[in-house]
Amino acid sequence: MRATQLLAPAAAVLIAAACSGENPGSPADGASDWTVVDLVADPVDDHVEEPADVWPDAPVTVSDLVITENPRNALSFYVSWSTSSEVLTELLVDCGDEYTRAFRGERATLTHEVFVMGLIAGLSCTVTAHPDRAGLVGLATATCEDVGPLPPGLPVLSVDVVDAPRMQAGWTMLSVAEMGVVGDATIVAIDAHGRYRWYLAAGVEYESPEAEVMPVAQGVLLGNLRGDSQIASWEGEVLWKLDNRSHHDMRFSPFAGDHMLFLGHGSATCPYGGVEHTAVEMDMATHEIVWEWWICDHWTPRMDYVGWAHLNAIEPVPGERAVLLSSRNQDALFKVDRDTGEIEWVLGRDGDFAMDPSDHFLRQHAPEILPDGSILLFDNGLRSSEATHDGLEARTFSRVLQFALTFDVGGRPDRAEVVWEYTDPEIFAFSRSEADRLPNGNTLIHYCYIQPDLDVVLREVTADLEIVWNVTSPPDVASYRSERFEPYFGHVILAE
Repeated sequence: MRATQLLAPAAAVLIAAACSGENPGSPADGASDWTVVDLVADPVDDHVEEPADVWPDAPVTVSDLVITENPRNALSFYVSWSTSSEVLTELLVDCGDEYTRAFRGERATLTHEVFVMGLIAGLSCTVTAHPDRAGLVGLATATCEDVGPLPPGLPVLSVDVVDAPRMQAGWTMLSVAEMGVVGDATIVAIDAHGRYRWYLAAGVEYESPEAEVMPVAQGVLLGNLRGDSQIASWEGEVLWKLDNRSHHDMRFSPFAGDHMLFLGHGSATCPYGGVEHTAVEMDMATHEIVWEWWICDHWTPRMDYVGWAHLNAIEPVPGERAVLLSSRNQDALFKVDRDTGEIEWVLGRDGDFAMDPSDHFLRQHAPEILPDGSILLFDNGLRSSEATHDGLEARTFSRVLQFALTFDVGGRPDRAEVVWEYTDPEIFAFSRSEADRLPNGNTLIHYCYIQPDLDVVLREVTADLEIVWNVTSPPDVASYRSERFEPYFGHVILAE
C-alpha cells in the first residue's frame, strides 16, 4: 500500500499519508460514539447540528493527517488527524464505486482517529478529514494507493452469483487452510463476489481447521487456535483468550452472563473404548468450569470402537435450560438437561422419535434449532470404510434436512418428519460441513472435504431449492464453518 499526495484546495491543509508503520492507537470502549454512514443514503454534506457553544468562533485548522496500514490486515488502515480546536469532525473514505464511507464523530476533541476496514485489494483510496459543521472549511486530504496485498496462500475462489436480488445480503466468514498441512489457517470474510474483505491469520494444530468462527459484538469468536480459543477484535487484537483446547463448537452461554459453552476433551478413556468428548460451560473471567457433561456417564454405544464418543456440536435450546449435542459417530442428537445432565430424548435411528428409515441421518454436523422449534442439520452420509462399524449401507451423497418434531399429550417424543430437504446427488462431503438458515429464509450450505478432490463449496439456496449463489474453492482446501453476517466497515478510536 503506497501513500501519495493530492493537490489541496484553497483553505485546505495537506499532510502526507503513511501507509505503513506502527499502529497509531488501539480501540477504546467509546468506539460506539461514532456512526458509520452509507453515503448513498446519507450525503456527506448533511451535517450534524450541535449547540453553538460547542463550536469555536474562528475557522478550524485540520493538520497531521496520517494513514497507517494495519500490520495485522492489509485490507484495513488507521487514519489520524488533529484540529486546532475541540470540535466534531468527519472522515470521508472514497475508494471509487467499490467503497465510499463517511465516519462522523459525536464527541468534540483535538485528536481524531478512525479504523477503516472492509477494503478490497488493489483499490486506491482518498481520505478527507474536515470539521463536521457548515462554514468551517479547514480540511486535510491524502491518498493511499494499492490496498493490499493479500497474504500468500489464500485460495482463488470461483463465484457464480446466480440471482443477486434473492440472496441474503452480507459477507460470509469462513476458515481456509491447505489440506493435509499442519500450520496456519486463515479466517476470512468474503463478499458476494468472492472478494476478500477481511482476514485474520491464526494457527491450528490439526492438518485442517476444526475451529468455530463466528462474528460477535466484540469482533470474532475463534475456537481451537494453536491449542487455545479467543475473541479477536476486527483489528486483529486478542481481547479474550482461553488456554484450554476446545474443538468443533463454541458459543456464548444463554444460562449466565459472561459464560462460554464449548466442546472439550475428557481426561480419561471411556470404558467402552476411545477418548471421551465433553460438553463444558465456563466462566469467561475466571476460567472456572461451572458445568461439565461426560458422555460415558450417560450413553452406552451400540458398538465399541475408537471414536464412538465424538461430539461435534453444542446448541442451546431456546427458552430452556438444555442443550442439543450432536454425537457424530452415533448418528444421533441428544437433548441434555443443563442442570441434571440427563438425556431427555434422542433424535436419530434407534432414537426416541418414530422416523421413516429414509430420513435417518448419518455422521451429521451443525444442528440448528429454528424459531418454530424444528431442527436443521447437515447430513453428511457414510463412507464404505465407516459403514462396517454399524453394519450400515454407505450413502455417498450429502443432504441438508429440516425435521419437525411432535410430542404426545404427556410431552414425550412422538415422531420426527423431514419437512424440507436439499440434496445434490453429485456432492459427497463425508466430514465437517454445515447448513445455516438465513434471515430471508434461504439456506447457506457449506460443503467441506468433498470427494474426490477435497474442495469446498459454499451454496445459498432458496426455500424452493433454487441456487442463488455458488462458490467453489480449488482442490485440497480445508475449511469447517461459515457464517453470513452484516458487513462491518470500522469505528473511531477515541483519545484517552
